[in-house]
Amino acid sequence: MKNKIFLLVWVMLSSCSPTGSLYNDFGSLKQRQQAESAGAPIRIYFDRNGFLYPDFRIDSTLFKRYGSLLNTVYQNNSVLFLNVCKAEGMLYQSSKTTRENIEILRQHQDQKYSNAIDKASAGKTLVFLIHGYNNTGEKAAKSFSSLRAAVSKLKPQSRFQFVEVYWDGLHNGGKIGNTAKIWDNAQYSAARAGLGLRRILNSISSKHSFVITHSQGAAVITEALFNVRRFSNRFYDKDSLGIAIIRMRNSPLYNSPSSRFTVGMLAPAIPGKNVFEHYYMRTVEGKNMYQPSEPYNFINGFNKYDFAVTKLLFSRYAGSTTLACREKEHIKVQELFKGDLSLYDRVVFSKSHGHRQTSHGVKDYIANENFPIFIEKILAQEQ
Repeated sequence: MKNKIFLLVWVMLSSCSPTGSLYNDFGSLKQRQQAESAGAPIRIYFDRNGFLYPDFRIDSTLFKRYGSLLNTVYQNNSVLFLNVCKAEGMLYQSSKTTRENIEILRQHQDQKYSNAIDKASAGKTLVFLIHGYNNTGEKAAKSFSSLRAAVSKLKPQSRFQFVEVYWDGLHNGGKIGNTAKIWDNAQYSAARAGLGLRRILNSISSKHSFVITHSQGAAVITEALFNVRRFSNRFYDKDSLGIAIIRMRNSPLYNSPSSRFTVGMLAPAIPGKNVFEHYYMRTVEGKNMYQPSEPYNFINGFNKYDFAVTKLLFSRYAGSTTLACREKEHIKVQELFKGDLSLYDRVVFSKSHGHRQTSHGVKDYIANENFPIFIEKILAQEQ
């Protein structure tokens, strides 16, 4: 049996594409979506390092050549970076280095988005939508559209301002073997995207915001709100990305939001206890510290039959998605919060209309008979 499993894994992985070709480029999607009529949701696009896409279209071939990293594109293409600054309405400061100007651009973009969110959400209920890994921008956009329509239909008296968060969780390129291969890269991207999102969330004016995530989108929002240690200590001690994350958590640019958030997680592809035991670790005034004052509320859209999070063959190897599907993990998180349902609760999606739900798709979670209960719990304290 073990030999058969090994052969299956080898066959699948031998057909994989190079990881570099599986990162997303949201540039063309952003350009098309910006042309939509007034009243469209606000959309935020992050590269795999948590950098915001600019209001300047960067050639996709150039973007891919530099590892799908905007920061690296800017550092190696000075004329292009000047055009980016011009398109963003930011004055390039010749007295400063390129790296310093890149950071000025990031702060400029952070403020631009927080201002846009504040202006659009005045008098409305602010709802962030975050997709999971293995999504192209187009696929994520369809899921977001379905979620917006479903939530609006369930709450017709509410006035919503939706914010769609696009982040580079890679895509499998249509090859099933790539699905497992991109998992680790997607986890790192989720951490970086979460910290990029945190820079915006800690500047918005909303006193109570709401979030709906799907799959590994839960990793993005938990990283955005508190200082998660989803990875092993070895990763944080030796890996350059991990070291950078620790440094970010000791910077006022990455202060945790001090306002309230209620988060609904559909099939959250994250560990439970390993994530939420750090729930009270926040960045406050530029320091990583224990901060119990401001609650963030979480509702787990739990499904023990979801094929993608139970993962069958890959459950031991592809990383922990246990909060979505394992009863023991759910109980561990309950115990962390001492059974306080105002901080952590769940809605069970395992069956709908008498049948097991094995699908991981957003549309099937929306069609599940328990979806209205899920939305009601999230928006119970809507103003």
